[in-house]
Amino acid sequence: MGKTLRILLVFTALSAASAAQAQTVRVNLRPEAQQVANQLQIDLAGLETLAGDQLRALFGLADVDTFLRLSANAQSMANKGLGADYASPFEHLVIGLGANISADAGDADLATLQGAALGEFDRAVPVAAGVQISAMAGFQLSDGLFIYVNGLAYPVSSGNLKGSGYNIGAHVQYRFLSGLGTKLVAEWGGIAITSGLELSRATLKLEDSLSAPVPLAEGFDMLTETTGTLELTQRALTIPVEVTTSLQLFYFVSLYGGVGVDFQLGGAETTLNVTSTMTARGAGEEIPLGTATLEYSGAQDPNQVLVRFLGGVQANVGPLHAFAQLNLAAEDLTVGVAVGLRFAY
Repeated sequence: MGKTLRILLVFTALSAASAAQAQTVRVNLRPEAQQVANQLQIDLAGLETLAGDQLRALFGLADVDTFLRLSANAQSMANKGLGADYASPFEHLVIGLGANISADAGDADLATLQGAALGEFDRAVPVAAGVQISAMAGFQLSDGLFIYVNGLAYPVSSGNLKGSGYNIGAHVQYRFLSGLGTKLVAEWGGIAITSGLELSRATLKLEDSLSAPVPLAEGFDMLTETTGTLELTQRALTIPVEVTTSLQLFYFVSLYGGVGVDFQLGGAETTLNVTSTMTARGAGEEIPLGTATLEYSGAQDPNQVLVRFLGGVQANVGPLHAFAQLNLAAEDLTVGVAVGLRFAY
């Protein structure tokens, strides 16, 4: 038994070490870099550290575990509002198309992520963001019971990164206590309980090369020209449980809102194996600094449970319904905005 336990402990340790692969950043300065170090009033070791830190921030390695967790949360939030209808009264069918842009601001976590670098600049990879576009269809199975399906595949891009994304989902909704009031003034939509399964994936890759400036000091920046392998994949597998209500005013406007609990699986992972050529720019001249190589491969899970508030407004013109929905989770200040158009009858 003791031998078996030791084997299991060794296997677990090796697995953990493999999952938490350390990042590698190697900076090789040219002799000309001494001129830059003199102007910045630091030694070559300090310049090497500064250049390495800025490159780590550029590629999301400054706080990579936080960056990946927030990205996984944002990918899950980007599904919200696309797979079910919360305010359209219909007896047979609803079809539509919607889009959601989400971000996990990270609250203090994102401040740490941004603060790990000198100055503000655009990262090579999107920081904790998600985008989804989806077509949906809903059917009334019986009085108060509805079923929805949604999905779409499409290309995605962010700067020099190109890739693809897709989503697919299915939801069941039960509405009760609806129909109180009158459509001409105000009609309560009752209570709706919605749950289902949401699956999505987005992948971005560096297809060619990436040119990006990062600051070194006041009046000095570093132009980086990067080639190699850079890939970010965000996956979401979410089971939402939502309780919502709605109110239709003067027929043409509907308001709705409620609360949801999202049980989140999936995750975000990044693979990095790049070489960057660095050139310092300042005082009207360009000075070659050298090269740097960066390597990393790792993944993080999203928050397992996220409590979310949702609210929306919808314009009704006959069978056409245009909506905008805000999804907000206090955890890390995760926000998603969904808009779309639906046809219901």
